[in-house]
Amino acid sequence: MASRVRIWRVMALALLAGVGTAAGGDGPLRGALGPISLRAHSPATILRLSPTPELALLARPGTFRVAELVSWTNYFDYDPERYVVDAEAVRVATRVAYGVNSRLEVGVELPFSYRWGGVLDATIEGFHRFFSLSNGQRERQPRSQYRVWVKGREGSPDFELRHGRSGWGGEDPILHGRLCLGGCLGEGVAVVAGAMFKPPLQRTHTLYSTGGHDFGFTLSAATATPRLAVHGMVAGMRYHERTPLPIQLNRVQYSLFTAVEYRLSPRTSWLLQGLATSPTAKGFGDFGQWSFEATLGLKRRLGAHWCVEVGLLENLLFYDNSPDVGLHLGVTWRQ
Repeated sequence: MASRVRIWRVMALALLAGVGTAAGGDGPLRGALGPISLRAHSPATILRLSPTPELALLARPGTFRVAELVSWTNYFDYDPERYVVDAEAVRVATRVAYGVNSRLEVGVELPFSYRWGGVLDATIEGFHRFFSLSNGQRERQPRSQYRVWVKGREGSPDFELRHGRSGWGGEDPILHGRLCLGGCLGEGVAVVAGAMFKPPLQRTHTLYSTGGHDFGFTLSAATATPRLAVHGMVAGMRYHERTPLPIQLNRVQYSLFTAVEYRLSPRTSWLLQGLATSPTAKGFGDFGQWSFEATLGLKRRLGAHWCVEVGLLENLLFYDNSPDVGLHLGVTWRQ
């Protein structure tokens, strides 16, 4: 517990130090492209409400912003006495935001996902062997299998999904709004508060829905110099879910996000970002630990209205509560 608290403090201090450093410049934040729009992808978090990082500037009044986000993640989370998550998932999310006025933005996210055994197992195992890294019992499981197994507790039956339950499924929609608290024109430090709500509209037995009304709040900040931008976000989520999983998931989770953007040119930026999420289930193996995900990405502005982004996601510190590897592609249109 003490080590997790120290990690949280170090990340918070790094975020504050980065914002303080960038705030000394004169460059407007409107020249920044913003973070890679990649939410948490822990296998126990993807079915729950979780914030998507965005630039701390709102859509202009009376205009729309539309983003199409695709992520492809490989999971091998293995605790033979408690759970096995051996799968791949492609998540496609359409995010639409509308600028109500200079301080308020509202929007909706419509996510779908395809979950199956995947094709990346052999590539990942070969990569691990090349660098003499452990495969964490991967070789003992069939390649390209789709299996989600959680051992029952206190007499409840085990929960299991196999190949027959793979395929496309709609996830619960997410309603969101953001309110600018300062720096709304992109000068100095921009601060934005956000709220999000996820109603239960999809199936729970295949883990495309939590079965409850979930809500959360975010506080984002960003600032920039002509070459460097720093983005940060803290979030809290409250869940009222009724999943078929035979474990007690935490009703409250927190997350801390930070990203550093280096601008190669007015149209191109490199990004390095990290996301930490509090434990999903108390005392349940690595799912009782914080998850840490790092992303290296590139964003490119195309013309006056379009922006594309690509990213490579990797887990950190605890490997049985987060994706082994993930690929991300996003396209955004601003009116």
